[in-house]
Amino acid sequence: MVYSNDRNKLLEMKLEKAKYLIKKLMKEQKYKYDYINYIDSQELPVDITQADTLHYSFCGVSYINELQISITFKTNHFEVLIFPHPILTDKESKKDAIIFINYVNNYIKLGRFYVDTDSFDIAWASNNISYDILEIFPDKIIKENIIEGMSYFIDISYSLSKLIKGEFNVKEACGYIDAIWDII
Repeated sequence: MVYSNDRNKLLEMKLEKAKYLIKKLMKEQKYKYDYINYIDSQELPVDITQADTLHYSFCGVSYINELQISITFKTNHFEVLIFPHPILTDKESKKDAIIFINYVNNYIKLGRFYVDTDSFDIAWASNNISYDILEIFPDKIIKENIIEGMSYFIDISYSLSKLIKGEFNVKEACGYIDAIWDII
C-alpha cells in the first residue's frame, strides 16, 4: 500500500510540474494569448493547481475570429487541441473541408488536423505527451504541439475561409497553400 501512495505522490508532482512548465512556456512563446480560463469540475473559485484543463484564447487571428487552445491534463500525460471559434464549416462545406484538411495533412506530413463530421469542427490534435518527455524536451514539445499547430492554422486560415464561403473551390484552396508554403 505504501508503494501505491508513493506512486500517486510522484504522479501528482509530475502533473503539478507539467502544469507549471506549460503555463510558463505559454507566456514565453511567440503568440500572445488574449485570455486564459481554468476549467475543471470544481466549484468556483477555481484552484488552478487542481484545474485539469487550461484554455487559451487568441483573438484577432486573420480570417478566423478566435483560435482556442485546450490543454487537458491526464494522469500520465497531457493533450492539446487547437480549434477556431466559432465553428467554420457546416453540412454544405464539410466534404470540401475534409478534402482540404487531408491535403494539408499530406503536405505537412502530419495527421494532426481533422474535421469532426458530427460537429463540423476543424481541429489540430497533439499526440498524448507524457510528463517525462515534457520535462526532458519542454521547448521542443511546446513548439511541435502548440506553436506549430497555431502557425499552420494561421497559414491555412485564408484559403480555408475562402473555401468555406464558397469563394475558392478545393483546387484553388490547395493551390493557395502550395503557393504560400513553396515561398517559405
